[in-house]
Amino acid sequence: GGGLPEPAPGPGTRAVVMGVVGPMAQHAVMRAIQQALRDRFGLLAARIHFAPVAAIPRTSTGKVSRARCRLALLAGDLPSAV
Repeated sequence: GGGLPEPAPGPGTRAVVMGVVGPMAQHAVMRAIQQALRDRFGLLAARIHFAPVAAIPRTSTGKVSRARCRLALLAGDLPSAV
C-alpha cells in the first residue's frame, strides 16, 4: 500500500492509504493504522474505509486514480468492503 498526505479544508491533514486486505484482517489492520497514526504523528483517524479492490478507480494505464478515489469517497460513492 501507499499513502499520500493532502491538504484538507479546515484544521489538519487528510491522508489516504491504500492496500489489499482480506475481510478477516480488516479489524487488525484498522487497529494497526490507528496505533501507527497515534505513535508516529499523535493523530487519530477520523475515518478508515475499506473498499473492494474492483471498486477503486483507476487510470487508463491501471494506476490508482487518487483524485477520483478521493472524490468517490467524499461523495459516498465508494462501496465498502465491510
